[in-house]
Amino acid sequence: MYNACALQPVNREDIRDCFNLAHLNDEERRAVETLFAEFDDLFFQEGDVLSATNQISHEIITTVDRPLYSKIYRYPQIHEKEINRQIKEMLEQNIIKKSNSPYNSPLWIVEKKLDNSGSRKFRIVIDYRKLNEFTVDDRFPVPNLNSLLDKLGRSQYFTTLDLAKGFHQILVREEDRPKTAFSTPSGHYEFVRMPFGLKNAPSTFQRLMNEVLKDHINDNCVVYMDDILIFSTSLQEHMTTLRKIFRTLKEANLKIQVDKCDFLKKETQFLGHILTTHGIKPNSDKVNIIQNLKLPKTAKQIKSFLGMTGFYRKFVRDYAKIAFPMSRYLKKNETINTDDPSYIAAFEKLKTLVTNSPVLRYPNFSKKFTVTTDASNFAVGAVLSQESHPIAYASRTLNQHECNYSTIEKELLAIVWAVKYFRPYVYGREFDLESDHQPLKWLMAKYTGKDISPRLQRWLINLGEYNFHIEYIKGKNNNIADFLSRIKEDEINLMEAESTDEEDNKSLTETVHSNEEDQGFNMSILETAVNRFKTQIIFTEKKPNTMVQVFGRKRIYISKEDLENNQAVNLLRREITAGKIGVFSHLSDHEFYQFQKILTKEYTSNPKVRFVKCTRFVTDIESEDELHTQIALFHKNESGHCGIVATYQKLKLKIYHPNLKTHIHRIINNCDVCSGGKYDRKPIKNNFHLTETPKTCNEIIHVDTYVNSKQSFTIFIDKFSKHATCLPLTDRNSITIVEHIQQFLSIKGKVQKFVFDNEFNSLNVREFLEKEGIEYHSTKPNSHTGNSDVERLNNTLTEKIRTLNIEEKRPIIEQMARAVYFYNNTHHTTTKSTPFEVQNHKVDHKELYDRMTAQKAGKIAKLNNNRETYIETRTEGFIKNYKNLRHKEEPKFRKTKLQNIHTTNIKRPTKFSDNVDTPHHVPITNTVDGNDQHNPDPG
Repeated sequence: MYNACALQPVNREDIRDCFNLAHLNDEERRAVETLFAEFDDLFFQEGDVLSATNQISHEIITTVDRPLYSKIYRYPQIHEKEINRQIKEMLEQNIIKKSNSPYNSPLWIVEKKLDNSGSRKFRIVIDYRKLNEFTVDDRFPVPNLNSLLDKLGRSQYFTTLDLAKGFHQILVREEDRPKTAFSTPSGHYEFVRMPFGLKNAPSTFQRLMNEVLKDHINDNCVVYMDDILIFSTSLQEHMTTLRKIFRTLKEANLKIQVDKCDFLKKETQFLGHILTTHGIKPNSDKVNIIQNLKLPKTAKQIKSFLGMTGFYRKFVRDYAKIAFPMSRYLKKNETINTDDPSYIAAFEKLKTLVTNSPVLRYPNFSKKFTVTTDASNFAVGAVLSQESHPIAYASRTLNQHECNYSTIEKELLAIVWAVKYFRPYVYGREFDLESDHQPLKWLMAKYTGKDISPRLQRWLINLGEYNFHIEYIKGKNNNIADFLSRIKEDEINLMEAESTDEEDNKSLTETVHSNEEDQGFNMSILETAVNRFKTQIIFTEKKPNTMVQVFGRKRIYISKEDLENNQAVNLLRREITAGKIGVFSHLSDHEFYQFQKILTKEYTSNPKVRFVKCTRFVTDIESEDELHTQIALFHKNESGHCGIVATYQKLKLKIYHPNLKTHIHRIINNCDVCSGGKYDRKPIKNNFHLTETPKTCNEIIHVDTYVNSKQSFTIFIDKFSKHATCLPLTDRNSITIVEHIQQFLSIKGKVQKFVFDNEFNSLNVREFLEKEGIEYHSTKPNSHTGNSDVERLNNTLTEKIRTLNIEEKRPIIEQMARAVYFYNNTHHTTTKSTPFEVQNHKVDHKELYDRMTAQKAGKIAKLNNNRETYIETRTEGFIKNYKNLRHKEEPKFRKTKLQNIHTTNIKRPTKFSDNVDTPHHVPITNTVDGNDQHNPDPG
């Protein structure tokens, strides 16, 4: 009934029909209808002109004087008509006006839920993240609800009121209106009324309500943000209080939303509490999830449950003793007896402990809240806590469409849903948000609206009205939310969500913490080749069902035509018993879904089997002669004689052999071109220091000149992506250098910072960069460490050109272009990707930055604190390279009679000349300590 009234204009005579009064007796109904008739114009209806209060205006105090401008987002063209309609409506309502402001915040359109008529509606939102970043906090005190709720006593009636478009009833201070500006293709506008999404809007709203209702708040009224609660012990007292509050709101020129009010209730929910005529009782939703858990039947379920309860063991005396009847079944070869009375008693007692005091506590609104979230394949979970004590648990399953979300979308959905669910506790106050999905921290801190899905854009903008600080926690420390997101469907509180299909239940026991996930199905997806799995399933067009051994690995072939017959199912049942199974398929989505159902049916109860869908099937090379030919051709023609690691990273995507890397190592080490053209990478040990790590491309660019006797070049390298750009240099004066920098910027766009040596530190270069608003840093004279990225690139290019010249002499400009091309398409040891892939956003920048900075922090922590907990992943990134260089030993000859003698310290005609002479005989003598002593040949 409420929604119907909100969908279309309502006549004043029919105002009473918009209220739900079915729960009232005749006396109560007459009292309410009399009140409605007296304050008829207090209630806002669709079609009314929205009023504005005369009590307060919203101020926006910024920390910078310059205008804050953000580029507009590109939204689907189909929404342009709807945006224009809403802009026109807001102009008519005097919510916005046309503007000439130099400020701008991007606009986005959010799809709302279907209404009762099935119509789809949209809402315009403005992303004020940049403006909020430079806005001074308004720390207006939030009411202490603990003391307010104590005043409820034995109230018999409760009424809740909601202001109509509450924020839009507050004017923005006139001099601050330009700061709210936004643009659409039809024009530039600014807000006259307070918009949603501003940092201090909740504080302004709370200040307004405190000011307007100051004579009632400590008597029969509680106000918390946009929630107004009126309570009384009798009908007469309640109607008197309502009449006074209505009169106060009318004097303040405020309107009430006609369809969002509840009058004369005997029981109501308010800020997570259930208020009744008998007092306050706990909200059962907070603990239902835990109380309805079923008895664990497997070791994995026991371990998960004890992991969750064990998080609170510091609040429970003798926790280990209580949990022992369950934990003893985690021992090897121990059979679980679910009928054991002590096992059942321990389970029930632990459930009771985590849903009651001293573990579970009532909220203390004078302290900061923490919301911890997690997502699995089919559910999201969250816990609201204070000082490690849980306040409320929440969990729900994902509907059919949500199950297809990517990992980062599921993790962000968990946050958006949890914050909305716990809104009564966290809205308008600062709180901490914890997630074990690290990319979310970057996404929320640096999100610009580019290269992310509209769904993520919408959610991030919705989160803009909350004031929180996000923290990354390791997955192993996220016990509670992780456990809640793993609960099976029949044990979960659905909470407004659709249920999943029965065949999907098995996936609820596995949490996804990576980005490698299938968008269309519930099976994990990996970029690796199926050939690398010990057991493989290959779908073919017409090949009969069979199992063969390839490199000692099982390969099960299943014909698409025989997908569902008993022969194929029996083959799978016989050959698949345990382990991770790689699946490669050219099936359509529907056909693969049929296969998915077969797997679900056969292996739901077998936790030892895990299926992974693979995206490629590379060519098997069984002959070593053919393998050597493939490696040699690729090394010469496609990779430009790159190193062992880079060759392996590329070649493993094309061919498969169990010992591929060993053969690559052997062939490259015996390559005459590489021996003659490459440097000996064993420099003298030096002390290295860490430099600034950029967060994305074009933040820091290192630049230097590359000098050859015939031609010079200006070399640019992006510190984040390692992508190189080379421009031929006619002369080396400062004007030409500035022209090259201009040319580079015209190709790459805006750069934050340039790093160069003293040669570039001229007045012309500095003035140009300052004019463009670009930072710069000049390294010390005769110091290569400050500009080491480009110095290392110069060595690589010299080495690459030398090897190319050995094969075929070409003009230096042509060889340089080839060398840069090979370099940009070669796997880099720091980024674990090619510079081209990172530069062109084929690699997730936020995850790459998180990986490099996390590794850097981990290494520093290990050196300073010697704490093993900080080192959990393999050594990678910048720190690995620096450390490897620091611990290089002096070069040693191998024990062979014939050695290539590198002439590194002998002057050559050009830097591109061969790096070795003809082979020399070197006598080798074994002496003390087992070290080889090399004596020069006297002949």
